[in-house]
Amino acid sequence: MHAFAFRRAHGSYRVRPGTAFQRGHLLGFLLESEGPEALRDFFTEVCTATPELTAALAAHHMLVRRPLNLDSAIARHFGPLPAKAWQAPE
Repeated sequence: MHAFAFRRAHGSYRVRPGTAFQRGHLLGFLLESEGPEALRDFFTEVCTATPELTAALAAHHMLVRRPLNLDSAIARHFGPLPAKAWQAPE
């Protein structure tokens, strides 16, 4: 909750005067009316990449997938991985 409080006060969840309904309004309402558990439920609902959510996003051409190539990024910054290094699943 510390990061959330910081974002509400200084970051992307703060309410800026003179603007329409914002994410900060919604999150503040949930916190004040339902408590921290409601925030967890909200984020689980909208941020968890369930098969149903990804299918709905894909159906509306709103799903963006990008390969991360983490092994090559690590090697680029830190040198070759050891022979027995953990490999990310494909």
